[in-house]
Amino acid sequence: MPAVFLKRTLMWSIPAALIFMALQYHDSGKINVYTLAATLVAFLLWGGALEVLNSWWKRTFCTSTFGLYASAVFWTALAICLFVFFYRML
Repeated sequence: MPAVFLKRTLMWSIPAALIFMALQYHDSGKINVYTLAATLVAFLLWGGALEVLNSWWKRTFCTSTFGLYASAVFWTALAICLFVFFYRML
């Protein structure tokens, strides 16, 4: 179980941190070692927290059919709201 947790945390945290640092380098033109270390640690902690919350959510709410449907409705509504938000930004 800890290996799966670590794998899921690294799978999304490292690419997100690299994209963030590439955008930061493109914007400012420089990155120092402390920024690199702080960014990696912050994204790893954030990825671990998200994985723990995701596991808790599935154990708590996705055990029944109603919970599964409520989760699907929630994520569908969130996707529509984000689409409308970013569509209006352009």
